[in-house]
Amino acid sequence: MLLDRFRQKTMDVALGAAGHLFPDQVRGAPPSEPVEVVWPESYSWPLFAAWVDSLRSGFASLTTVTPGPEPLILNDVISVEFRHRGRTYLIGIDVGDLSSIAPENPGRYFLYFKMQFDKGGYPWPNVVPGGFVPYGNRIYDILGPIRRLRDARTFRYDVHGRFGTGAGLDRRSLVIEALSAQHDFDFEGGFRLMRHASFLSEVARSRICIDLPGKGDFCFRLIDYMAVGSCIVAWEQNNLLPVPLEHGRNIIFTEPNGPAVVDACRKLLADPDRIESLARESRATFDRHLHRSQLASYYLDCFLDRVTAGREAGVMTSA
Repeated sequence: MLLDRFRQKTMDVALGAAGHLFPDQVRGAPPSEPVEVVWPESYSWPLFAAWVDSLRSGFASLTTVTPGPEPLILNDVISVEFRHRGRTYLIGIDVGDLSSIAPENPGRYFLYFKMQFDKGGYPWPNVVPGGFVPYGNRIYDILGPIRRLRDARTFRYDVHGRFGTGAGLDRRSLVIEALSAQHDFDFEGGFRLMRHASFLSEVARSRICIDLPGKGDFCFRLIDYMAVGSCIVAWEQNNLLPVPLEHGRNIIFTEPNGPAVVDACRKLLADPDRIESLARESRATFDRHLHRSQLASYYLDCFLDRVTAGREAGVMTSA
């Protein structure tokens, strides 16, 4: 199966001396056949850049990326073109916060990547998990120093969780109140946001980082944590990444309430070795599967698999 081959291929990338990849060493496998990516010069909503500019850079590290207009405008969907063997295929990247998909959307595309991919799946065979991304492309410019800060283990905070006041505020408030009320460990966070680089520095100096859902289960924060290499505690999620997160290996999932999060943190803080094991695995999962180059490689593999399987009956913008 495609996902099994994706796991194996990314596992075969050489590891750094510390047992994980370094940011400047991560490189996804180029496509097995030439594929040109035509990427829109602008987006119908400028903030789409936060979701997909890093993915565009990932494609550029593997294959030719040509600028072009956005050929189809749908809510929460970025349309790109893959050109292969003289044909052009329309590809949808759905960055919507909810796991639901407008029924009319998938049929317009040869392949449809859904970032908030529901565990229950979808009735359309061309809909596949779209993964998720960190907050924008700039994280890659500072990831090396941020990782070195995390690896120094000069922790300032026991538990960290900083959130916005938009979607998910009611659920997040329950956890923030529970963390703030306990007296067993130090908690830093709440609802005061800061510049992204400063946030990442706090994350790197925290033993445990808390991830909570916003409007959707996945948030940039989760992938930021993984990129840094954090020990992550999160509520159980209903959405899937291309390679699912595993409770006890690269993340700790809890019941969706404040006391459960506090209890998980308390147990982890009593076992520093487990904290470091979870942190190493979360970073390794990012490097092998969610780094912009690896994610782009997975998208190209999905495309070529669908072409090879003879399902060219999907949407093609030209013959």
